[in-house]
Amino acid sequence: MTSLHITLRRDHTETLQAQLIRYLKQHIRQRQIAQNQRLPSSRALARDLQVSRIVTLAAYEQLIAEGYLITRPGAGTYCATDIPPESPAPLAYHGPDWFTPPPAPTTPPDVDINFMLGRPAGTRFDDAAWKRAWRRALAQPFHNQPPPPEGILPLRQALADHMARSRGIRCQAQDIVITTGAADVINLLARVTAPFQPQCCLENPGFIAAHQTFTRYGHDIRLLNIDHDGLRTVDLPETPGRAKVLFCTPSHQFPVGFRLSLDRRHQVMDWARRHDALILEDDYDSEFRHDVAPLPPLKELDQTGHVLYFSSLSKSLSPAIRIGYMIAPATIRQAVAREIDQNHMQPTWLLQQAMAHYIEKGDLDKHLRRMRRHYGKLHKTMKSGLSGLPEGIKIHGLDAGLHCCLELPAHNRDHLHQELIRRGVYITGLDRYYQGPPPWQGYALGYSHLTSEEITRGCDALCQVLKILRVQGRL
Repeated sequence: MTSLHITLRRDHTETLQAQLIRYLKQHIRQRQIAQNQRLPSSRALARDLQVSRIVTLAAYEQLIAEGYLITRPGAGTYCATDIPPESPAPLAYHGPDWFTPPPAPTTPPDVDINFMLGRPAGTRFDDAAWKRAWRRALAQPFHNQPPPPEGILPLRQALADHMARSRGIRCQAQDIVITTGAADVINLLARVTAPFQPQCCLENPGFIAAHQTFTRYGHDIRLLNIDHDGLRTVDLPETPGRAKVLFCTPSHQFPVGFRLSLDRRHQVMDWARRHDALILEDDYDSEFRHDVAPLPPLKELDQTGHVLYFSSLSKSLSPAIRIGYMIAPATIRQAVAREIDQNHMQPTWLLQQAMAHYIEKGDLDKHLRRMRRHYGKLHKTMKSGLSGLPEGIKIHGLDAGLHCCLELPAHNRDHLHQELIRRGVYITGLDRYYQGPPPWQGYALGYSHLTSEEITRGCDALCQVLKILRVQGRL
């Protein structure tokens, strides 16, 4: 019987069992354990290595299954005479030659301060409240079937109550459909409306993913320009006899930040009634306002069922929580539910139950109050930091939401970006949100994920670079 010189490390990333299997294979292949040679018993080896016998027994069983060891009844464990060949290197199969993956999206440079959009302050999430909600969900009976395609009733009821409190929208639980996020809502609506070949009106600039999704499903895209009162209602198509869909962000136009004026909200509703149009109202960050009173959502003004309101909990809570919801007219709701049911696209029972408990116990309201205070402080810091901008640069959309937009005179955009990156700062150009050449140069600045110190440093660098460009006559 051979004596094995093996050292197992308890601080290793591998388990003790995995280490032992690796060492034994190595000894066998290097002939340190000869073929047909007897090994120590699992009990003796465990004693020598000072580990549990479970470790050595499991390692022996694995090596027997792989053909490295054999057992002889009443005689012990031996090294096999026919050692299995080493596993060949995995094949590098990259797929069929005719398939070429699409180009990877451009990623921003790695900088200290990135004024990116759509990123909430993740460190402010209340882990304890969320864990309590999950414990309550886990205490419920196990469901061995997918959730209803519209979502579980407790969550739909909790969201209906929340919408009445927070946005003044009166709806019933049965009016709501639960999704995996706002992008899922857009995808579902593009799919169920595509057979009717509608004219699809989109804001320009606007949400890139919405334009891509509606285009992919063959919608007849009509672009609507934006001014200080939001989307220009004079650009809405008046073609008779065509199905019409309008996708808009009236509370805080994405990405410029203008709010759709009350007068234009009524004009949009009049247009929808005249043409029997479907309005898709994306209310993506309406929970956060700073210096202005709220305007009623289009859904609150809707008396004829032409508005489909939707939002997501990703920005108000965390992007890790993939739950969105829509308040939809009955016929659209039924079509969407069938699409969800056929493709199994809904969040899990457990996640929906946990979120229902989280809202019912008042934790969502508490979280939003806490975040309003936090974002209010960041907003003041942002407002103060941008007060040093050179004259002639306009700030849009800072009074609501979690980002703002800067409108600049003509300048060399590449030079501005390079100078900011050299100082560890990145801002997003508005041109990426336009279809076609933008009518003016500007930048979108998100601040919700930054600290007050980072906002101050980033704004100082931005103001400094712009002042230098102004002195040089390049702005």
